Amino acid sequence: VLFNGTVLAWGRNDFKQLGIFSTDQPIQKPSEVESLRSKSVLDIVTNEHTFVLCQDSEVLAFGLNKSGQLGLGHTSKVTRPEVPEWSKQGMRMSITSGAFHAILLTKMPCISASSGLSRSVWSWGYNKHGELGLGWKSLEINKMAIGSKVPVPIAFLKGLDVSIFECGWYHSFAVINRRDIYGDGTKIFGAPVFAQDSEQAIFAFGYNRQGQLGLGHTVDQEKLTFLDARMWGMKFSVKRIFCAGLSTYFLCTDNSVWSMGSNGKGQLGCGKIGGKSKSPMLVEKLSFKGVVHMSCGYDHCFA
Repeated sequence: VLFNGTVLAWGRNDFKQLGIFSTDQPIQKPSEVESLRSKSVLDIVTNEHTFVLCQDSEVLAFGLNKSGQLGLGHTSKVTRPEVPEWSKQGMRMSITSGAFHAILLTKMPCISASSGLSRSVWSWGYNKHGELGLGWKSLEINKMAIGSKVPVPIAFLKGLDVSIFECGWYHSFAVINRRDIYGDGTKIFGAPVFAQDSEQAIFAFGYNRQGQLGLGHTVDQEKLTFLDARMWGMKFSVKRIFCAGLSTYFLCTDNSVWSMGSNGKGQLGCGKIGGKSKSPMLVEKLSFKGVVHMSCGYDHCFA
């Protein structure tokens, strides 16, 4: 996005994920996305599908939609930017997206109090591994496991102060601030939450065959599952979570970085290639480096 508001895109476009609908061929150089010419763009969330968040709270969705990941209520091919019904409520929101699923967090009350979306977390799309956090998995039919084609509230998080949420390829995380945690060990969805001396509670759900949820095992989780990071030596709160394809990274308030999941390409930063880590592991090479931000591809990272 340029200073004058022009949006440029380039690269793969076989699902029209660039918003350039005149061709499905790769765009070989930065080209204007004319379908966004009249929009004041705040943020763009993209994979093989794309969400464009605009200043007037409008959301435009386009690209791959075979799992209902655009939240439009259907799985039909999208031939132009579409405005989902849920983005017409006059609210501020943020979206994070995995390969075939997405999660939305509303940031302020809706104009219409009857909409039911105020201060909520919603998910939709693919749900074979429980990545929507709904407490169940979807059966795979014709190689698709659609959980929902429209946003569905994550009941576990209703009314709670969610400070961080993030999606990986098929896995997801949510972090709740301490004042909303049941610190007496109350069980929610069967998961004990012990957080008496912590400022936050981290919950993980979805695909976990590479240990990317950091729970110490490789079993998929359809329910939000409490991750007690203190068990693995983390002494500081998590301020950012970055999810790659099959791995996850925690950036803590002391600027330390902890990685977990697949290390097939050396993406955990532990100095070797191969294997996996089923729990958060300190990236020692980044200690005392003052890491302030990270970014991940499917199996590579920058800090």
